[in-house]
Amino acid sequence: AAGRALVPSPNAVAHFLALLGAGAAFLLLAFTIFLPVIVVAPAKFALCFSLGSALVMASVFALRGWRAHAAHVLSADRLPFTATYAASLGVTLYAAVILHSYLLSLAACGVQVAALAYYGASYLPGGTASLRAAGGVAWTAASGALGLSR
Repeated sequence: AAGRALVPSPNAVAHFLALLGAGAAFLLLAFTIFLPVIVVAPAKFALCFSLGSALVMASVFALRGWRAHAAHVLSADRLPFTATYAASLGVTLYAAVILHSYLLSLAACGVQVAALAYYGASYLPGGTASLRAAGGVAWTAASGALGLSR
């Protein structure tokens, strides 16, 4: 019986696929239709991107079980990710819908992407260390290109 708990039910898999598909559709819409016009319509991009991001995250909740995954992401070692992701989601929407700031919207979306990448990588052996190393290389390259390095 303990082994069965590791295998999601067909209903959970169906919910996972539906939420993942809807999330992917909103992300595709955000990047193909609204990213090119983010300067004039930041709210449309932010809403599509944030909804897509939240639906993708919800798909994992559906697959793993809502209560079990909520307890997992609220555990002490996952709480920094959860807080960063939730805050970036809120800031993205606030910046786009209330402030109409495309720069802040893009920055907050970038934080969302980084939080989701860290979350996904945390399940892979050496994933977070690899992300930190890649971030260090990217920072070195960007700071060198911008003339920020000594």
